[in-house]
Amino acid sequence: MTFGLLPLTINKAHNEWMKRPAKQTLTALTTSNSASSSAPITTALRLDTKSLDFRIEVLVAFATWLAITTITIWHLVIDDTVSNAATSYVALLFVAFMVSFLLSTSETIHPEKSVRQWHLLGQICVIFALYFSLEIKYVPILATIWSTQLPQYFSLRHSIMLSGLASVVIYLSFHYYWHYDSAMMSAFVYWMFNIFGVMTMHRAILADKAKEQANQLNRELIATQSLLTEATRQSERLRISRNIHDVVGHHLTALTINLQVASHLAEGQAKEAIDQSWSVAKLLLGDVRTAVSEIRDMSAIDLNGALQRLFDNIPRLQIDCTIDPQIKITEVSLAEMLLRSVQEALTNSLKHGHSKQVWIDLSLQGTQLLLHIKDNGYRDKGLIEAGNGLTGMAERVAALGGEFEYQANAPYFSIKIKVAIKHEG
Repeated sequence: MTFGLLPLTINKAHNEWMKRPAKQTLTALTTSNSASSSAPITTALRLDTKSLDFRIEVLVAFATWLAITTITIWHLVIDDTVSNAATSYVALLFVAFMVSFLLSTSETIHPEKSVRQWHLLGQICVIFALYFSLEIKYVPILATIWSTQLPQYFSLRHSIMLSGLASVVIYLSFHYYWHYDSAMMSAFVYWMFNIFGVMTMHRAILADKAKEQANQLNRELIATQSLLTEATRQSERLRISRNIHDVVGHHLTALTINLQVASHLAEGQAKEAIDQSWSVAKLLLGDVRTAVSEIRDMSAIDLNGALQRLFDNIPRLQIDCTIDPQIKITEVSLAEMLLRSVQEALTNSLKHGHSKQVWIDLSLQGTQLLLHIKDNGYRDKGLIEAGNGLTGMAERVAALGGEFEYQANAPYFSIKIKVAIKHEG
């Protein structure tokens, strides 16, 4: 049976639906701004994971597979020369292809790329088996579905070469096995379809990477801007509190001392008036000291707000962040080190690991501040060597006299930072 060539174009990158961030909801599970509260501030970014893997592109591929499978099985069933065993064998091959396709495109089921590559190999083996089992020319459309997945695993050049391999097998089966006169032309046309799918996927992957880099830079810029704004506010509050303490406080102290001296020298009604003025001045001095203390308490940098801006729109990642509300960071250098460390840890989790969740805990142990970051994306592949990211984190911590360490114990990778926290006197 001969059917017209049916082009298949998957227009969007398969990588796009794998990496596109799901709808995120920022939920404050427990919040407290009071220093006396013992409940930690916990922030969770929860992903709407109803269907992380099943996007429109997968549905299109599934619909294409279903159409080819249905038409093929129908023609085999109505053909009296085909046995039920042969029909069942072909049906099993089609099912095997779709199972391999779903497994190769699911990071949820198989986070490791090397495992998904084996399923990719399984797809092409099934396709080759179908070439020599069916005298139907639209079966090679499955090779186009297979080819569009190649740029996720290989370079553009290797992807085009591998897609050509499928066309070579088409030619061999059509020409030598089925004895078609137009085998060369059919193989060439299908290869053009495959190359088109590969090029479309490749460009979509590049666009997706560029978009993610832009989003990452934007998140970092917004978080840094938030930190700088907090630093400016903190500097202004400290300046005002110091001026009140140094100028008004000292003058009121001198006034109370002079009034106390005058009280010892005066008599009668004058002494009563001076004593009353001394009491008012002493009360006012206490109010000034209270106001200065409150301003100093308000001068703490809002690190939680900066972190929330850093967490916004991070794809494929659930973040649980817990911050002890008793922590009051007044040093800009310390706040920047913590923000950059969390930023680098999240980048590593997305770029180098296969993390689905990250836990961030900032606690106070005496005069020591402890930052613990852990993700579940580590795969035991031997000793981890510190790259530029981890080295930069260690250098920032060392500059503040702190301690830095990291541990890898599959499936978790954790970072611990300990640094002394200063309190404003």
